[in-house]
Amino acid sequence: MQLRLAFSVAAFLEPEILLVDEVLAVGDAEFQRKCINRMEEVSRQDGRTILFVSHQLNSVVKLCNSAVWLDQGKIAFHGPVEEAVSRYTQSALSTQLQSHFLRKDIPETALFEEISLGKSVIQTGDDLDVLFRLSKKYEKRELVININIRDQFGELVSHIINEDAGFTTAEKSFSKLKVTLKTLNLVSGRYSLSFWAGLDMMHGIDQLENIISFEITEQQFFTQRAAAFPSSARTIIRSEWQAD
Repeated sequence: MQLRLAFSVAAFLEPEILLVDEVLAVGDAEFQRKCINRMEEVSRQDGRTILFVSHQLNSVVKLCNSAVWLDQGKIAFHGPVEEAVSRYTQSALSTQLQSHFLRKDIPETALFEEISLGKSVIQTGDDLDVLFRLSKKYEKRELVININIRDQFGELVSHIINEDAGFTTAEKSFSKLKVTLKTLNLVSGRYSLSFWAGLDMMHGIDQLENIISFEITEQQFFTQRAAAFPSSARTIIRSEWQAD
């Protein structure tokens, strides 16, 4: 039986067993959509087997019938995909929020030495401060700094970059940086932050994945609905209604 290892090019392969490792972590939205459509076609229409490795749990539920949850290299659960995802998310929620990260062994090229949050629990619509202590080796250099927010299912809900705010590090000497994430209109739940830095978008110098977490609770005045939000909803948009 044929087995082919595919990374980010899965949409064009036709093996009997297809191993797809984090294919949805690369490429733009159009590429990811094509990959998902192709995997659905292969598994459901062609009757072939896909081993889908991903932290994006919504995609796992959509594409798979059964799932294996690996925890520190060991099988924690193997069974129906809905139960596997439920057990995984409950385990993640039971762990303590990590609102502070101090790097012990700092790589030579690293930028981030320490990262913390102003608060570990906020309400929908609040601001969130992210505090950095940075290496001085990149003082006065032009840097690109990215912040990714992911929900408890591993889905990317927002991508923040210093260029969007018109902030530049060039010709500046500083070792501390505060970034205020404004008006986080996210539904209640737990979220994690990842960080990336580069001399430009093509030349990375540092990356930290899901090292900081925070929790959002809903504000009473922000929404007045009686029913809960759909499980797939991630953001809350305030609206005004008028009738003539």
